[in-house]
Amino acid sequence: MDPTQATTAILTPWAQYGIVGSVVVALGFTTVFLGMWIKSLVNRQLDRLERDLDEKNQAYERLVESIRKREKDPQ
Repeated sequence: MDPTQATTAILTPWAQYGIVGSVVVALGFTTVFLGMWIKSLVNRQLDRLERDLDEKNQAYERLVESIRKREKDPQ
């Protein structure tokens, strides 16, 4: 099947709605895929921020422990 036939096969069910219907459907699909892509980018950034926060929290806890040790055992 050549590309023209494939395109015709995909768009034929939408032909009853005319060109406006086809454009609306195409915009709908595009919006869905863009939304999914943006969601994945946001989730990736949130994961990165969560890891950074965990690392900083662990560093803070180590700092607090070392300060408490120094207060207990002044040398």
